[in-house]
Amino acid sequence: MLLKLAEEASVRAPAERVRAWLVNVENWPKINTKITSIAADGDRCVGEISFKGRPIEFAGIVEQPDRDTFVCHILFRDERQRENRLDVTYAVREERHATHVTETVAFLDPIPLWAGLLIKFVYRFGRSEESTNLENIARELEAG
Repeated sequence: MLLKLAEEASVRAPAERVRAWLVNVENWPKINTKITSIAADGDRCVGEISFKGRPIEFAGIVEQPDRDTFVCHILFRDERQRENRLDVTYAVREERHATHVTETVAFLDPIPLWAGLLIKFVYRFGRSEESTNLENIARELEAG
């Protein structure tokens, strides 16, 4: 099973400011507490994410196919040293009084059906007290 998760939010900040903030991957630890480090060099990035209490290194390539879309293609190895690929995409759309942002996470490698269904269920109904990435983006941009 291939898995794609999406979330949408409105951010009360100009679209240009949202675009500039998102394309700088070094901002991403501010919105995702699981990213413990990240460094960018041009369109490439490397970093570490905490998963199940263990650090997992990742590498990525960031591209901007058009003015309003940012994609980070990420490669990492899981605890069994299997390669996994995912794309994190942010789409930005200017609206009258806010900027609409869509975050999509697409797992590019097949996962077991039961795991995909569990992830979708938790993503939809099992929200923790922790804020989502888009809620954190809105808070960061609306505060400054």
